[in-house]
Amino acid sequence: MRVEQQRLASPAFQAGGHYCVETDAAGDIDGLLTRLPTFPKTVRVDRDGGLMSHLSVLENLTLPLEYHVQDARHAIEDASLLFALCGEGKANLSRLLERYPDDLSDYEKRLAGFVRALLLEPEVLLLDDVFDGLSTAEKTKVLQWEKVFRLRFPFRVLLYRGREKMMLDKVDSAA
Repeated sequence: MRVEQQRLASPAFQAGGHYCVETDAAGDIDGLLTRLPTFPKTVRVDRDGGLMSHLSVLENLTLPLEYHVQDARHAIEDASLLFALCGEGKANLSRLLERYPDDLSDYEKRLAGFVRALLLEPEVLLLDDVFDGLSTAEKTKVLQWEKVFRLRFPFRVLLYRGREKMMLDKVDSAA
């Protein structure tokens, strides 16, 4: 399988919705997902949220914005709204922003990584094994992230990597 940047930038790929990438070999999809973050405006959220352990959550949210020369002045307000849309209460938010990644639960790390990713306004967002090791209640919260992503970016691409998303979708559609 050969994937080029030009194909990822096509309007059809950016139309939003669900995608299934079929390949003949497992290495093909792994190769795509390995190269995907190198494409412009592509962000990956993995199991540890992609957070730097020596920075607080707030610093982890604003550093990429500064690096990409984006206006970070409104990052706290935007992040607060995104955390709220993801189900985090205001009381917990200030405590969460001050903490360091090593002090966070797996869910909190992934949530902070997801919010950071949305602040970067990606064209393509890859959620890489974000369900792994979470409780059923936490997995249900993660499923709500797709609604938050679609609310903010209705015509952009959200990809999942990992089998657990497919199993959760089957259970959700059967209910």
